[in-house]
Amino acid sequence: MAGIYSYKVSFNRNTHIRIGLEAGFYQARLDWDQLIFGDQQDPLTGSTDVNGNPFISEENAPASLNNTQFDAGAGLLVYNRKAYGGISLKHLNRPNESFLRINENLQAGRPLRLTVHGGVEIPLASGNKNKGGAFIAPNAMFVKQADTGQFVAGAWIGSGRIFGGSWFRHNFTLPDAAIFAIGVREGVFRIAYSYDFTVSALAAAQVALAIHTRCPSLSTSKTAKHCKRSCAAPVGTTASICFNSLIRLFF
Repeated sequence: MAGIYSYKVSFNRNTHIRIGLEAGFYQARLDWDQLIFGDQQDPLTGSTDVNGNPFISEENAPASLNNTQFDAGAGLLVYNRKAYGGISLKHLNRPNESFLRINENLQAGRPLRLTVHGGVEIPLASGNKNKGGAFIAPNAMFVKQADTGQFVAGAWIGSGRIFGGSWFRHNFTLPDAAIFAIGVREGVFRIAYSYDFTVSALAAAQVALAIHTRCPSLSTSKTAKHCKRSCAAPVGTTASICFNSLIRLFF
C-alpha cells in the first residue's frame, strides 16, 4: 500500500517541472511449513517416508515469519509542449526484505532502482479542427537496479487519430526484444496495443488506456490562452510517457 504526492512548478508559460514523492508499506509473509530442506530428502522416497509422512527438518525457523517494511521513492519530470525528460528513484531507503537477523546475512536491502527517460516531439504536418497533425516522437528510457537493467529506444509516429511506434529493448548483456505498438485517440481517450517480439521464444502483449485531460473552453480570454499554453501537452510526448510506464521493469 502506497501513496503518491506530486507538485508542479512553472518556470514560464511553456516550461514546467513536476516533483513526485512516493511512500508506502509492504508486508511479506513466509509459510515455513511449506519449505522443504536438504535434510528432508530421501534418495528413494523424496521428502516423505514410504507411508507418506513428511520428514522433519532440523532447520530452525526465523524468529518472525512476517516482515513489514517502509518503502520510499521520488521522481522529477521537466517538460514543455515539445519535449520532456525525467528521473525517478525507487527504494530510496533500501528496505530489508530478509527474514533472517544474523551477522552472516549480507542482505543490504532491496537495491535502489534508477530510471531515466526522455523524448521530443517533431511536427511533420500541421492539423486543424477536423484532423490532428502528423508527428514523430523519438524517446528513450534507461533502467538500472543492482546488476540488472535495460535500455529502450524508439519512436512514436502519428497522423490524425492513428498513432503507432516501434522500439528496441536491450539489457546489459544481450538484445532482448523489438516492440511494436498501434493506437487510436478519440477526444481525451488514448488506447494502444503493443506486442513484444522477444529474442527468446517468450512474447508479451499489452493494452494501455490513457485519459489526456484538456483545458476548459473559456472563449478567447487571456485566462483561456494561458491555460491552453500551460496544460496542453504534445500527443507524442503524452504517448511516450504512457508507453514508458508500460515497458518499465518491475522489480
